Amino acid sequence: MEVDRPFEIGTYIDLMTDFGFKRIFGEESNRQFLIDFLNALFNGEIIVDDVVYDNSEYKGMTRESRGLIYDIYCHAKCDETEKNHKSSRHFIIEMQRTRQEFFDERAVYYVSNAVARQGEKGSDYDFHLVPVVGIFFMNFLFRKAERKDDEMVELHMLMNTKTHELLNDAVRLYFIKLPLMRERAEECKDDMERWIYCIKNLQNMDTMPFNSPIFQKLGRIASVANLSNDDLLTYERELKYARDRHNQMAYAKKEAREEGLAEGRAEGRVQGRAEGRAEGRAEGLSEGIRKGRRMMLKESIANMKKLELTDSQIASILNITPEELRQLASENNDQF
Repeated sequence: MEVDRPFEIGTYIDLMTDFGFKRIFGEESNRQFLIDFLNALFNGEIIVDDVVYDNSEYKGMTRESRGLIYDIYCHAKCDETEKNHKSSRHFIIEMQRTRQEFFDERAVYYVSNAVARQGEKGSDYDFHLVPVVGIFFMNFLFRKAERKDDEMVELHMLMNTKTHELLNDAVRLYFIKLPLMRERAEECKDDMERWIYCIKNLQNMDTMPFNSPIFQKLGRIASVANLSNDDLLTYERELKYARDRHNQMAYAKKEAREEGLAEGRAEGRVQGRAEGRAEGRAEGLSEGIRKGRRMMLKESIANMKKLELTDSQIASILNITPEELRQLASENNDQF
């Protein structure tokens, strides 16, 4: 029996959705995809043999601690070719589809907490750290000045700023900027670029452009035709919320621009036309976007609660923390 759908769904699932990202990189049965991507990212420096998935939600050490929800949290046994020995590493992997203020600070917070948690082992802990690797996919650019020829993958580590000598390898932060990905599949130079190309573009493909076994398997697993009925409904629901959210944000920005222009003109009559327009636009746009975002989030939360999604699922889909979810709910108690 065919189901009427409110929008067209492509051949493959969207890997930038929570459903698609976790299905390919976060499921035990598909862990070879994550292993292959990590090895492509490390390019022989570190070889990941296997990964073990951990609980992606961490409540904190005390009741007052800020809770964390990662997209994917796992650890792995690795071969370090330069040092010729085996080691363990923790991995935090996040997908951020929409621009978020202070995203770089959030990444540091996530990685720092994964390091600090290692001190919970007991009084005999000797501070020998298991390195933590944070991998953060971003469908936006950090800085407005970034250009197409800037580096797509930024690696940040602890080092001496004069000699560039590493302090240690306790933390690594990889920021992968999807807007800087090459535009055509045939331009990809290696498997790392092929993976990033698929993460960004798979939902728009009709066929898998890469012939290696791992990418052909990716095409089979990510095929919409191979989803179960339950998975298909979950995926459709998430797509609908993502598209509704995009439309709501676009409308909020449009309103904010108009409001900013109006305020700028009014203030300009008093303080001078040029200065008033500049300040009015800046302040009106910022405040309008903030109000519009909160309104959109509260509407989305109310709709998702009607569908009986858990708070954890809602926070993950909307890319907000559990604390932000509770705050938004408390502001609109009549709806919850």
